[in-house]
Amino acid sequence: MKNNKIVVNALNEIVNQKQIRKILTKQLEKYIYKKTVTKNTENLKKIQLKKYEFISAMLQCVVRNVDKGYISKQVIKKLIEVLVINTFYKDENEKPANAADVFEKKYGERPPSFIVLSPTQRCNLKCVGCYASSNAKTTPTLPYDIVDRIVKENHDIFGSRFVTVSGGEPFMYRSNGKTFLDIFEKYNDTFFLVYTNGTLITKDVAKKLAELGNVTPAISVEGYEKETDERRGKGVYKKILQAFDNLKEVGVPFGISVTATSKNVDILLTDEFYDLYFDKLGATYMWQFQLMPI
Repeated sequence: MKNNKIVVNALNEIVNQKQIRKILTKQLEKYIYKKTVTKNTENLKKIQLKKYEFISAMLQCVVRNVDKGYISKQVIKKLIEVLVINTFYKDENEKPANAADVFEKKYGERPPSFIVLSPTQRCNLKCVGCYASSNAKTTPTLPYDIVDRIVKENHDIFGSRFVTVSGGEPFMYRSNGKTFLDIFEKYNDTFFLVYTNGTLITKDVAKKLAELGNVTPAISVEGYEKETDERRGKGVYKKILQAFDNLKEVGVPFGISVTATSKNVDILLTDEFYDLYFDKLGATYMWQFQLMPI
């Protein structure tokens, strides 16, 4: 609990004290390094160093976008509660840790720390080379009660508070009058990373995500407008930029998801690409994948 309080208090001060934000951020980074690398002697140092670098980079991006007003204090408060306390710095005496301990005692190994859930194959786009062969006509969709059960078991049995949602297009999910927004709302102590094409993130959807505070969209791009529209369809890039604006307007942190291919690798090796998405357009993080034939 002491570790939780130190991190949470530091993050709250970073958000609320703009004048000393940089100083507090450096102090928190030193603390995280000490806890993650110096004092963690059970794991390989290089692995722990990579973990620290990941957390540090995320912290820097979040602070930068808080400065710009792209992430609201209300959302940050929820992020601290859900992501920091329940995911990265869980107290060993709290229920999530206890659930994981029960699982390990029963099965002889630790449960997964998160799951990847694809609730539907449906998608409003038809991208070239889609790994899921998704389009508007594909029908496989998990019933809502199955989706609910999966997330509940991840929550209660694994003790996990992190779910990655893939697709199809998650924002197209419909079952028994429910959408995935209902899942986000029901499991409000779980953090959801949603891979999405971004075209369905309207102002209303963005506003709902801001109210919930436990969701971050990772929006797919292929490079710039030319590369994205060539693979995803004409006009898609402009809709993505609108989604960025909708999310920034209400303070929801978002990232980008990029698949490296022979058609965009040269772009991904330039500083200009990262300057555009992180400094100008307001992304907080990026996932990069390799194109793999299936």
